[in-house]
Amino acid sequence: MKISLWSLPRTGSTYVYQALNRFVWPNKPSDPILNEYFNEEKTDSNLEDFLSILKQQQDWVVKNQITHPVPDVIIDYLNKNNNYSFFLLRRSWFDMIASSCLAELTREWVNGLTSVYVGKSNYVSEQFFCERFNFFWNKLHENYKKIEKNKIIFYEDLSFWPRKDFFLLNLIQDINDCLPVKVSVKKQKDKKETILNYESLVGYYNSNFPIKTYESEFFYFNKNKELCMKND
Repeated sequence: MKISLWSLPRTGSTYVYQALNRFVWPNKPSDPILNEYFNEEKTDSNLEDFLSILKQQQDWVVKNQITHPVPDVIIDYLNKNNNYSFFLLRRSWFDMIASSCLAELTREWVNGLTSVYVGKSNYVSEQFFCERFNFFWNKLHENYKKIEKNKIIFYEDLSFWPRKDFFLLNLIQDINDCLPVKVSVKKQKDKKETILNYESLVGYYNSNFPIKTYESEFFYFNKNKELCMKND
């Protein structure tokens, strides 16, 4: 089975990636080389090397974040050869962007690519929040049409119970169709604790952030400032 997972950061992709690995290989650890291969933190990424790795795989679970510079040739190859392709999003963009800002400032990522997560604190400026929001929005629309998707999943719909989420992904017809799966992802601290100006940032987002200007062919934000899909 060949599965690709595409996501924006802070959408539950680390959990889903580990769960999918347990689904495909119940007794084998996740392959780190297929986890965000084109992350800028990985200085030895090479397109031809990655294609060669994929061509040697009978099965794969590949995780990519659309904020990373994944070459179009890789997107095309995965589009043509996947059995399943899942796209992870989050309805609450405030939570997603605020969490991403904090991770950038503290250099802490739950996936462990750059450091061990301990839950450091920092301030998140309104300017930085806006910059990250625009960056994520632009990357979503730059990549959304390129990627062939079997299913779009929102973070808020994940149960974090692997077998139930396999059912959500249409990988099984009943939760008893596969054995119990254990996935270990370290829970992050509450952002009210780690974002030192959390309340003022919420106030800015609710009162002054120009959310109504963010609308596209596929997405818009509702009155609760949640990301929605058009024609859904």
